[in-house]
Amino acid sequence: MSKIISLVMVLVLGLSMAGCNQQEETITPTLIPDEISSIEVTHDFYPLEITKELDNDEIVIIKEWAAALEWEQTPLGEEETPDSYAGGEAWIFHVNNGEITFTYVYQGVSSAILIDSEWYAVENPSNPPVEIK
Repeated sequence: MSKIISLVMVLVLGLSMAGCNQQEETITPTLIPDEISSIEVTHDFYPLEITKELDNDEIVIIKEWAAALEWEQTPLGEEETPDSYAGGEAWIFHVNNGEITFTYVYQGVSSAILIDSEWYAVENPSNPPVEIK
């Protein structure tokens, strides 16, 4: 009987240790899908707010810019979210007629993305490469 208990203990220990060597896969969500029919962007830089429908060339550029952004996959705490009174610029993107919407706030090193009511810190902030007049 003690041999069976020892065998079970060795198996349990072996199986639990086998899981330690596996690394958790990190999946980075895509801000802009492959299939795009339209992107409307609103640039908010107080006191101005300008909205523009992007053409095909601009859509490609914005898609590349969004794919290159590195952002934390953990939502920011309330004390870490961008303050609307702190200055900076915001771009609100409506992809495929609002099917996907996200906001990018550029405040230098404290830049962030708002997706589904959650803020995420951007690790390599840069202004979106699109001219809005």
